[in-house]
Amino acid sequence: MGEPSVGNLMNARVLDVSGSGMRLEVATPVPCGAEVVIEDQRMRIVGETMRCDSKSDGYIVAVRVSETGLLADL
Repeated sequence: MGEPSVGNLMNARVLDVSGSGMRLEVATPVPCGAEVVIEDQRMRIVGETMRCDSKSDGYIVAVRVSETGLLADL
């Protein structure tokens, strides 16, 4: 397993989204319980890592979303 990424920017691919969470594919592990901030050009999502499972070419991270907002509103 690679070194956990804490306080670092990383690229992620959104695999799926539900009303209370999302799954992301990332290159490095993210510790369970870590606060994560996910941003694109329009939105900011804040959540907590619930799981981080390794796969052959990266990691799948499950995030419980606690806050969402448009970047223009922040």
